[in-house]
Amino acid sequence: PGDVLLRCASDIAVEARTAIRAATGLRCSAGVAHNPLLAKLASGLHKPDAQTALPAAEASAFVRDLPLRAFPGIGARAELALREGLGAETAGDVRAHALSAVARALARGG
Repeated sequence: PGDVLLRCASDIAVEARTAIRAATGLRCSAGVAHNPLLAKLASGLHKPDAQTALPAAEASAFVRDLPLRAFPGIGARAELALREGLGAETAGDVRAHALSAVARALARGG
């Protein structure tokens, strides 16, 4: 069922991008995934005029090597706290630590 929904959502994104281009002449990118955060991250992969569909089974591998600042809400202070507290540079680095360690690093840094 997830793959069918992903294909349907991808088709809708193609139609939306085509309509935007026809109406405005502007190009746009789109990301399609099983949640809004992953869709936003995926949309940035093929700018300015393409789309990326991210199956749920590939989500963990997709985010693993992303830098911390790629994630909404991770600003300079949180990035620094995670780097200094955990030695983390990527989402995968953070995932290697217990949630309690991540919380401590963020609490010390903020």
